[in-house]
Amino acid sequence: MKSRNAVFVFAFIPVILAVTWFLFLRSPMPDISNEQAAELGSTADAWYPGRVGQTIPESEWPPVVKRLRPRSVYVTQEGAFLVKEQSGASERGVFVHLTVSAFQPTSNETRSYRLINDRVYWYEIKG
Repeated sequence: MKSRNAVFVFAFIPVILAVTWFLFLRSPMPDISNEQAAELGSTADAWYPGRVGQTIPESEWPPVVKRLRPRSVYVTQEGAFLVKEQSGASERGVFVHLTVSAFQPTSNETRSYRLINDRVYWYEIKG
């Protein structure tokens, strides 16, 4: 009977570890001050339109971007995406809305946006 209980306990260790990772180890939504939001907005606006469709090399990230420790940064017609996590076609991180963009960050079944501060959002794209 003891060996059956031991197998039962060891079978659930991966489940417990996965739940722990999901709840506690994922990148949390960062706190961004008004000053940081303004700096991020200026940075995103400076990358438009010349850097649309491009990934910005880490060597060109200003300190306000580096402090957020993204894995990568890319620019679209809507804004700058600071990717914190990526797995396959899914990603999540910080989105900075461009002042010239008519895009309204809204959530649907594949994308979600949560306002952090001013034009800065936490986004998730499900692939």
